[in-house]
Amino acid sequence: MTFKRKLLFFDTIESTHEYAKENATYFDPDSLTCIRAYEQTHGKGQNERVWISLKGNLLVSYIVKIPPNVYPESANFLSLCLYQAIDLKGKHVLFKEPNDLYYEGKKCAGFLCHQAADRLILSFGLNTIKAPEGFSAIGFDTDEIFKEIDNNIFSWIPTFLKKGFSPFEEEWNRVRRFTKN
Repeated sequence: MTFKRKLLFFDTIESTHEYAKENATYFDPDSLTCIRAYEQTHGKGQNERVWISLKGNLLVSYIVKIPPNVYPESANFLSLCLYQAIDLKGKHVLFKEPNDLYYEGKKCAGFLCHQAADRLILSFGLNTIKAPEGFSAIGFDTDEIFKEIDNNIFSWIPTFLKKGFSPFEEEWNRVRRFTKN
């Protein structure tokens, strides 16, 4: 399974996730399409919560055609793609169920996965350079960490779509978890 890669970049958008949901059927089914924005005005989080998106951080949604039964494992897949990219660059983040990453004791990233017909939408916001009060930023150049995460997603998604999450279980078991004391 091979995909073409497509990138849509917006200076400002209401929400990359909502844009992907609203336009899901229009995207090329043979492509992994990435929707990236410099700024979101109405970022979305889990359970319709707001994701405060400061300008310049990493705000991304991917959309791809999926086979049945892959969606339930998609949040772990997306989490691992981000976790690995950040960890390999020397910052130690912690995964917090069901869809967050923490850095220095505060949330630095959130994920949102959605199935729209036969399309999977994988969205995330990552505080790379600045964070709202009560959150953390990982202190990476936004474009540089995007390249690492994008490479993980693009290179791993064919395996994920074909075999599910099982090929990634061993690595997933090494992910550090956030626990409150």
